[in-house]
Amino acid sequence: MGQQGKDFEIELELEQLRQAMAAPPAEESAHTETDDRPKASPNPVASPSSLKPKPLIAVIALLGLTVGGSAIAALQVQQWALTTSTTIGTQIESAQKTVDIDRLKQHRKTLKTAIVVLEKIPNLPGFNYQQAQANLPQLRSLQTTVELNLTATERLKRAETLAMEAAVLVQNPPHPLQVWAKAQEKWQEAIAQLESISPDTIVISTAEQKLSSYQTNLTTINQQMATAQKSVDFNNRGAAEISKRDYRRALQYFNQAIALNASQPEAYIGQGIAYSELGNNLQAIQHYDKAIQLNSNFAEAYYNPGQPHLIWYKLYLTKRQS
Repeated sequence: MGQQGKDFEIELELEQLRQAMAAPPAEESAHTETDDRPKASPNPVASPSSLKPKPLIAVIALLGLTVGGSAIAALQVQQWALTTSTTIGTQIESAQKTVDIDRLKQHRKTLKTAIVVLEKIPNLPGFNYQQAQANLPQLRSLQTTVELNLTATERLKRAETLAMEAAVLVQNPPHPLQVWAKAQEKWQEAIAQLESISPDTIVISTAEQKLSSYQTNLTTINQQMATAQKSVDFNNRGAAEISKRDYRRALQYFNQAIALNASQPEAYIGQGIAYSELGNNLQAIQHYDKAIQLNSNFAEAYYNPGQPHLIWYKLYLTKRQS
């Protein structure tokens, strides 16, 4: 029988045990049923068997269990917990070597159940109290180790996912500043995940190798962001010159912006406006077209009927959409 099947059986047995322990003790039940009957003599003569109950019956009475299946289930659960405490260490070691998250999670669940069972084993005849107490420290230590390694492994996986997302974002550059910023954020979070991994875990070697690589990638992204930001600054200067009606100077700034980051649609819009004002409508349309290729949402963004220098832009859009 596999580990999963065993755990399922244990869950059933534990549920039986919990239900039995929730039931009223046998003595209370007897009182409830006989409240209307004549009370017994205050000094009954006790039989030898009632003075010395069998150990298991005494334990069952103390635990509030009824004689039968629940007592058997309690002993079976006890035996399972004791057996598990001597075998699970090897299973955990195997799962940690292969960095198997699912198996580690299952072992964590098994450990938690076994510890609860052993903690509740009473120091009474019929129960292996001494063995349970001897096994508990090792199980608690294993539980701490599994939790630590699970957390480390999950952080490593999270870092790898973020790194993949960041890499996909910046494929086929150039990109607008917003794309580089989003990639930067993902690399920073991935690095933070790796840096939070404890050195006493099974994935620390992998984490350290990836950390070095991710930091190099972040440096590259930071450089790209700096360049993209300079491009935005030149674009803003060009826009300022447009408002001053210095269209030739505006074109110089827009050209610098595009040289630094050819994926900035605002710079092409600015160029189109400047060329239109300078009487070069063909050039204006070509730059409007480039802006829309980069971002189709720019189709109406810069048109304002109150701005005559955008008339050619509107005519171009009308023709393009027909």
